[in-house]
Amino acid sequence: MISTPSCGPVPRAIGKRGALVGLALVLLVLAPRGAPAAGRGVVIQVNNASVTTWRIALANTANLLVADHAAHPRIEIIALGQAVVLLKKDAPYWKKLLALHKQGLRINVCMQDLRRHHLHRADMSPAIHYIPSAIAEIVRREREGWAYVKP
Repeated sequence: MISTPSCGPVPRAIGKRGALVGLALVLLVLAPRGAPAAGRGVVIQVNNASVTTWRIALANTANLLVADHAAHPRIEIIALGQAVVLLKKDAPYWKKLLALHKQGLRINVCMQDLRRHHLHRADMSPAIHYIPSAIAEIVRREREGWAYVKP
């Protein structure tokens, strides 16, 4: 047996080389992470027709844009379920959505949910981006390392 300060006794079968590889893996796992890779951002999921939930999501977005202005964060709201109903042209807070969109917010709407609610693109605001599946988009963003927020 040989002994290493961080791992304790190591069977001889592993040897010094194996111990060094193990130590390198431990250091890699414990090493502080740097800034997120370019392309990562924040995805905010809204899945209900509550005006309060939408106001919280928009406030969270505005706060992120102010707090991380220098980092130019990528922020996307993904609307699914009942939430798509509140993205029609006549939404009570649509001016706020447009202002945030101009600052870089991307508003994604699930096409499947639009069909379920018998809505068409003509019913919706022009700043909306359409996606085939909201759940698939959320999963993809999380796999890419994006932060996930659900107000």
